[in-house]
Amino acid sequence: MIACRSSLVLGMPAIRVWRVIADVERYREWHPVFALHSDTQNPGKLLCTARRWGRGEAMVTADARLTRSDSNRELSLRIGIPGVLEFEESFQVTWTQHETLIAHGMRCIGLFSFLGLLGLKGMFARMLARTDAALKAHVQRATTTARYVRRHNR
Repeated sequence: MIACRSSLVLGMPAIRVWRVIADVERYREWHPVFALHSDTQNPGKLLCTARRWGRGEAMVTADARLTRSDSNRELSLRIGIPGVLEFEESFQVTWTQHETLIAHGMRCIGLFSFLGLLGLKGMFARMLARTDAALKAHVQRATTTARYVRRHNR
């Protein structure tokens, strides 16, 4: 198994950050590599399209599944062939009175995970840095703030 972690501190409410992270159907709006979407043939199935950095063009589409979802705290998803080769991305959200802390991780698991030993950890570190920057920029945009702010009945 190869794993890499990063952390990000945002000066905004955790619930707003969590809503962006948990809205997997909108990952294509902010995630630099993964675009998640429901399968048109099987709406209950989640697919992930990996995109080339900076270009946005699709490289490959694979099955994806949520492996952990703890209300407002943790979300993990796996992409690939279970037991053979899978990439897992995880987000853990904690907060204080004034800021939100996100622990973000990537890992490669499965029978063939040893194949990427030479450069995978460095690639994961670069991917985490780009994803963290994209997430931060996305949650700070005014349109994102308006979409994920809690609605009040008036």
